[in-house]
Amino acid sequence: KLSEVYPEAKITLENYDFNYLETALYTGEADVAIAISTCVRSSDTIEIVYLTEIPRLIIYSKKHKLASEKKKLTPQDFQDEIFFIPPLCDEAFVANLVRSFIEPYGVTPHLRFTTSIESMFVSVVNGLGVAVADTWAMKPRKDNYGSIPLNSKHKVIVAWNKKIDNPVLGLFLKELAAQFPESEL
Repeated sequence: KLSEVYPEAKITLENYDFNYLETALYTGEADVAIAISTCVRSSDTIEIVYLTEIPRLIIYSKKHKLASEKKKLTPQDFQDEIFFIPPLCDEAFVANLVRSFIEPYGVTPHLRFTTSIESMFVSVVNGLGVAVADTWAMKPRKDNYGSIPLNSKHKVIVAWNKKIDNPVLGLFLKELAAQFPESEL
C-alpha cells in the first residue's frame, strides 16, 4: 500500500542485530523498527508503541538426539542442554529474562551468549544446544527446527525517531494498526 500512495518512496527491509537497532533509529539509518520490547528503550527521541504479542518457544534441531528418541518433547527434556542467547545490551538482564521463561518448568538453563542471532540459530541447528525464540522468527526456519511452546509471550513494539520527518511514516503506522487491531497505534 505504501508504494501505491508514494511510488517515489524507497522501501527496504533490514534485519539489524538487537544491539544495533536502537542506534539505527537514533542515526536515521532506520525510520521505523518492529522489535521485541526489550530491544529498544523509549526516550525524548524514540517513540515506542505496543504492537502485539507473539508466543515464545524453545527451539531445537530436528536432528537433535532427543528428537529421535521421544515423540513429544517437553522443556524438562532439555535440562542438561546449553541455551544459546543472542547478544543484547545488558547481558545480566537478558540472562535473567531467559531464566524467567524456563525455570517455571523446573529447568535451570545453562546459558551461553553468542555473537549474533544467526550464530544462535546455527548453533541450534547443528545440535549444540537449544534456544528461546518466537513464532515470528521461526516461520522461515521451520524446516530445520523443532519447537516446544512456552506459556509466555514476547511483547512486540513499533518504534521510530520522533525527530526525523518521513511523510510515509504515518501511512505505515496506519497500515500496521489495521494489521494489528490489538495494537496501541
